[in-house]
Amino acid sequence: MGSYRVTGGSIQIEPGPGSYHSPEPATIRIHDGQVESIAGNSGSQLQAYELEPEMITSLSEGDQRSKRQVVKYNDIPKVLIDAVLAIEDRKFFEHNGINFGRFAEAVWIDVVRQKHP
Repeated sequence: MGSYRVTGGSIQIEPGPGSYHSPEPATIRIHDGQVESIAGNSGSQLQAYELEPEMITSLSEGDQRSKRQVVKYNDIPKVLIDAVLAIEDRKFFEHNGINFGRFAEAVWIDVVRQKHP
C-alpha cells in the first residue's frame, strides 16, 4: 500500500511496491482549489497521475497474493460470456433481470414438493 502526505499547497504521493501504475512518486500542487501541476520525483511534468484504490481484500494462492483488475464488459471475450450464460441463464438477454417463468416454476415445485429451506 502506498502513502501520501499533505504539505502546504501540495500532496506528495508514494505509490506502494505492488502498484499497477507508475512506481514513481509524484507531487501534485494545488492553487485556489485547482490542480496547478503534477510532477514526478525526477522533476518531469506529468499530464495526469493515476492512483490505485485501496485494496479491500485479495485472493491468495499459497504465499502469493493475487490482484484483480476491473474489466469492461466489451473487453470480455464473447465465448466466456456465452459459457457463463449457458450454465447460469440462457435467456438472460430476453428478460429484464427476472425470468418470471422460471420463478413461477420454482415456486410451484416448492409448494408441490413442500421443499423449503
